[in-house]
Amino acid sequence: MSDPRVDAIKRGLQDAGLEVYRVRESTIEIAERVRFHIMDSGARIVVDEHLEVRFSARSQLSGNPGLDTDSLYGLVRSALTDAAVAQGFAETETSSQNVMDPVDARRVLDVWYEITWAKKVANVEEAATAIRWVLTLERFVGSSAPPEGG
Repeated sequence: MSDPRVDAIKRGLQDAGLEVYRVRESTIEIAERVRFHIMDSGARIVVDEHLEVRFSARSQLSGNPGLDTDSLYGLVRSALTDAAVAQGFAETETSSQNVMDPVDARRVLDVWYEITWAKKVANVEEAATAIRWVLTLERFVGSSAPPEGG
């Protein structure tokens, strides 16, 4: 049985023009379209005592093979923290995720180093505004290598 509050917030987000990727218990995950494909944007609203907008961004070990864990998180922080803080978000967690080979489940293809930021909002309108801002961000931080010739 779904939570009526979650359902109402989901409808409000859809009415605001946002596309929902999926709902898991009290978390509404926001979709993003890349060409014709619908994908998880990494942005979500958690419906609890308060509404909270969360988003995640990451760097990948494969794009930065010479960097250690702290440096990989550092890439993400240096790219997004100032902008996130200026919008009222605060860093809430870090995590790493192994990306496994779909053919050989024992083989790690890559490791993602992800940081999550969160912000409490008062209502669906504030949530929609925050999500629209999140969707403007580049949430994948590429290589730390200097550009060719520079």
